[in-house]
Amino acid sequence: MSETEPCPYCFREIKKGVNFCKYCGSAIKYCPECNSANKAESLFCSSCGKDIRDIIAKKRETEPPISHRVVGPTASQKIVMWPPPGQFFPTQPKYRPYQTPEEQLFGTADKQESFQPKIVYPYSKVAILGFLRGPISTSKVFSSVIEAFAYGLSLIAAGVLIISLSFLFLQTLILPIIGLLWGGTLILSAPFFGMYFVTSSWLYKAFKIKKPVSDMTILWNYLFSIIFFSFISLILLPLLATNTLFATIFGIIALIVIFAVLIVIPLKAFLIDLAYVKAAVMERESQKDKEETSDEDKTQNDKEEVEETKKEAYKIEKKES
Repeated sequence: MSETEPCPYCFREIKKGVNFCKYCGSAIKYCPECNSANKAESLFCSSCGKDIRDIIAKKRETEPPISHRVVGPTASQKIVMWPPPGQFFPTQPKYRPYQTPEEQLFGTADKQESFQPKIVYPYSKVAILGFLRGPISTSKVFSSVIEAFAYGLSLIAAGVLIISLSFLFLQTLILPIIGLLWGGTLILSAPFFGMYFVTSSWLYKAFKIKKPVSDMTILWNYLFSIIFFSFISLILLPLLATNTLFATIFGIIALIVIFAVLIVIPLKAFLIDLAYVKAAVMERESQKDKEETSDEDKTQNDKEEVEETKKEAYKIEKKES
């Protein structure tokens, strides 16, 4: 039969060597000299008077030891379009919260009947139109919309300016054609770039990731891509002036390329941003895991040191006796 001793708080008989009283839930620390139970806040042993202020009592967990992280083979699948199980039909397992002696006496701890675990990964942010109901404030969402509107207006203004300048050279046919093509492309690209800018800005703000480049760099790269593919289409576009079927097909292909580029370039840019944000989120989560692992190792080492100290104190006590 295991030895018992009185709890230093409620003085009920408890098993010797336990860290907490099973009746009042109080933390207990032991003297390394006489191995007697003392209160967690005691500075000296109540039996032998040894200084025990350096001995720290183990803290009791207030939450059940359940991990809410995504572990195992699915740990890399951080960005998903489907919510986890229990998102639509949430399960709320009941847990017994930690009760202090006062709560046990007056029965106030039983009012907390359930505990809803927190989801570490914000799945709702990647839902359809998630930026309208996500944790980002409305002001940040509308600020991205206003910025995108300003960039769109600048693209439209640049397109109108190019078209206006091209009409100054009506005596040559090629310059107005080039001006109409490039200016029209810039005007048509404004709404597509605006949609990309809003979704990209929301993505970085939602997951709190810093953009790798500035907004002006993104705009210049977008303009360069649009103008480059427009120039390729411009080479095929004069074939429309001929009456052959072969030339007409190539001219239509050139127009299709222009409109396809207006959609493909923003979409590809958003996919690149999505991959970058996913990698950044995974790196941040792995860094947190490393920090938590190091903290757990440190706690385990402290426990081992305390156990060794107890064993040494017990051996010394045995030798002296």
